[in-house]
Amino acid sequence: MESLKGRILGGTLAGSGAYDLATGEGGGKLSFARISFGASSLGRWAPAWRPAGSGDADIELAATRGKVRGTLSWKNPNGLERAEGEKGTVGIRLPLSATATADYYPGGAIRVVALRLRAGDAVLSGSGDIDPEDRTISLVGAFSLPGGRAADYGWAYPVSWGSIAGEWETAWTAAN
Repeated sequence: MESLKGRILGGTLAGSGAYDLATGEGGGKLSFARISFGASSLGRWAPAWRPAGSGDADIELAATRGKVRGTLSWKNPNGLERAEGEKGTVGIRLPLSATATADYYPGGAIRVVALRLRAGDAVLSGSGDIDPEDRTISLVGAFSLPGGRAADYGWAYPVSWGSIAGEWETAWTAAN
C-alpha cells in the first residue's frame, strides 16, 4: 500500500505502508489530524470523561522477522470534558499527550521501550517487560509535577503545592 487518505470524525486520516518480501521487513503509519475523538459514538461503552475539542494521533509499525515495533502517539491540546446533563460540560483544560513504544517478539513477549504521559507540565514515564509465558509484568518509571495551583488545571479549588517528583516500580505474576 502506498498511501491512504480520507476524512473521519471531522479530521483527516492518512496512511502508508510497505513490505519487502525478500528481506521480510516492512512498516506502516496511520495518522489522524484534527480528529474530534470525543465525537465518536461508543454508546454505553463511552467513558464518562472524553477528549475535548480535536487532537492528533499516529500509529506506526515496523516489522522484521525477529520483532514488531509499534509506536503510538496522541495529543489533545484541549484536555478532557464530561457531560453534566443540563449543566453542560465540565472540563479539565490542560494539554494532554501520550507516547508509547513497544517491541513484540515471537512467543508473545513485549518490551515496553518507552511510555510517556503528559498532562500540562506533569509527566509520568516508564518502561518494562510483559512476558505471557512466565505471566509476569515488570514496569519502572518516574513522575514529576511542578509546583502549581488547582486553578492551573481548570479546577476551582483553593489548593496549591510545591514540586513533586519520584520514581515508581511494579512487578507481579498473574495467577491461574
